[in-house]
Amino acid sequence: EALEQRFRGSSELITERQKQYLPIVKELHRNDAPLLDLGFGRAEWLKLLKEHGISSHGVDSNDVFVRNALKDGLDVTKEDLLTFLSQQPQNSFSAVTMLQVAEHLPLRVLESVLSEIHRVLIPGGVVIIEIPNIETLRVGAGTFWIDPTHVRPLFPEFLSFLTERAGFS
Repeated sequence: EALEQRFRGSSELITERQKQYLPIVKELHRNDAPLLDLGFGRAEWLKLLKEHGISSHGVDSNDVFVRNALKDGLDVTKEDLLTFLSQQPQNSFSAVTMLQVAEHLPLRVLESVLSEIHRVLIPGGVVIIEIPNIETLRVGAGTFWIDPTHVRPLFPEFLSFLTERAGFS
């Protein structure tokens, strides 16, 4: 949590940035098919969704993040992303978000996660994946590498290729 606070930004800053996704998910919102947030971290996005009456569920493997989210009254599960996804019924979520998570996953795991996301989304559902902008010199050559849990930089074109291979249009 301290690493995120220092190098990613305050929760208030992240919440402000994530507001851009609200119009997309509001349009899809259905109580019978909630939004799924994978790797929710400090849960800024889940809190924002709750404020806007959008039903959601979060999954993270970090004990501290899960404990804090539960204290905030959020609907979350402590689980490995791929394990959680594989246990969900087909067509069960209206949207799936992974905000600043994909770069933490090994390539084969990311490919499997994307396939599972495609399976659990309702027809017409949407996936939102946010990654560090490594196309900028400052991020690609510097700040990306501050976080020791980053596995590899992801170019947007490559991520687009992976999502298409998983079945997304």
